[in-house]
Amino acid sequence: MDCRLDCATLRELSASWAAADAEQRHGDAVWRAQYRDRSGRSLVLLFEFQSTVDRDMAARVLEYQSMAFDSRDPACAALPVP
Repeated sequence: MDCRLDCATLRELSASWAAADAEQRHGDAVWRAQYRDRSGRSLVLLFEFQSTVDRDMAARVLEYQSMAFDSRDPACAALPVP
C-alpha cells in the first residue's frame, strides 16, 4: 500500500467552528491532502502556532478536532473515528 500523500491535492480548509455554546472558535491553519493510493482517504492537518507556553494546548486542539467532526464538514465526513 502506498501511504504517501498527493501534494497536488493539498487544500487549505476553514479553521473556524461553532462550539456547542454557539461561540466561534478559530484555529490557526487546517490543511487536507489525499493519499496517492486512490483509496479516497485523506489526512487532515491542524496547526496551532504558539509564541508562549500554553498548558491547555492539548485540550484546545482536542476541542478543535471534536468541532471539526461535529461540523459535518465534508472534508471531515469520511474520517475514521478511533
